[in-house]
Amino acid sequence: MALTSPYYLAVGSLVIEDGTDAAPYHPVGIWLPAPAPDGVGGHVPAVRRFRVKVTGTSTATLTANTAALQQACVRGETLYFRASGSGDILSCRIRDASVIEDEVDLLGALSFERYVTVTLTTDPYWLAPWGSWVGTDVFDFGSISIAPPGGEVPALLSLRLIAAAAKTGIYVGVVPNPATGYDHTDDAVTSTTLSAVEKTVTAASTVDARANAGRHLVLASGTFTKAGDASIRSRITTSGYNISSSVSVDQATPTEFTATTAKTTLDTGIVTLPSSVIPAGNEGDNYSAAHSLLMKNAGGGTWTGAVTRIPLDFGAVIARRAFSAGTGIYYDGDTDAVFLAGYGGGFGQPILSDATVYAPLRLDPGAATALVFRATGTGAESLADAFRYRIRRRFLTATG
Repeated sequence: MALTSPYYLAVGSLVIEDGTDAAPYHPVGIWLPAPAPDGVGGHVPAVRRFRVKVTGTSTATLTANTAALQQACVRGETLYFRASGSGDILSCRIRDASVIEDEVDLLGALSFERYVTVTLTTDPYWLAPWGSWVGTDVFDFGSISIAPPGGEVPALLSLRLIAAAAKTGIYVGVVPNPATGYDHTDDAVTSTTLSAVEKTVTAASTVDARANAGRHLVLASGTFTKAGDASIRSRITTSGYNISSSVSVDQATPTEFTATTAKTTLDTGIVTLPSSVIPAGNEGDNYSAAHSLLMKNAGGGTWTGAVTRIPLDFGAVIARRAFSAGTGIYYDGDTDAVFLAGYGGGFGQPILSDATVYAPLRLDPGAATALVFRATGTGAESLADAFRYRIRRRFLTATG
């Protein structure tokens, strides 16, 4: 009666063990240790090893079976493993390989056997298969919360954002495990009469300085009641223990544009919250940051607006280019590359000079992740845009 081995092991298309202990490969030892930390938040390449008894019905078949194993274990190929008889088969890419023939028996009683030790240097992480695409064709640009995907290290994220109307840019950022006070948007509205003199027109809601700390790219949306040349920039005021609320930091360079009565979303540049260093101790832990807009309009009129802050420090992709109606971006989590995409699931050429990946998009494996996305340009967000994303879990250990 054949022994059963309730696990799966393969290299490329060569199956070494499928759970039945069938010839010609019989693993007799498998060592798949987790990789060591690299000191900068990641892990060094992993060294994985297994010893296999290779069998054959003749010297020729034994030689052919051994050669097939050697040819499969090469740089760029994929190692596959599943620790039980069911569940996802995990994979990792081979960076370097060594296949050593330990001993061979060609004279045993009708036995043609050879023991081979395979040592593979691989990428650090085991990858689960990509999950199904989820999303909707009816949404407004804004934010969603993605549930914890599981795994042992941050999961990969691929997404598609297709705008129904022409846009000048698509902006995406993530915040893994956001604090309770995290708030990416301010919906303050004003009817202040503008003039050539710069004035504060939007006193956005005050947010928790610690929960919203870091760099943010500010998108301002609004309308003018009259046309005219205008400029806009941000002001950050930090208050709390031992900090004067009258001390503010203004964005150095204003964003200039020609106003229209149609709703317009503008890229006004990067701000840092809070605007000054705050103590790290427990005393006076209640710090807040108020985000205001400074507006100047030589043609008069009023401004009605809102603010979206795209987080940049944890994972962000910014594509600034002219997107015609029905086009957008595809972000590939395997390569962290950005491609031009359209309806129907396909994608085209990579967006190279027009796209910036501030940090790869990743999901906290054990907590929710906030995903913030918005587009710049004239016109209200459509309810016929397409938004899809899918997730790939990652592990340090082969047993998951």
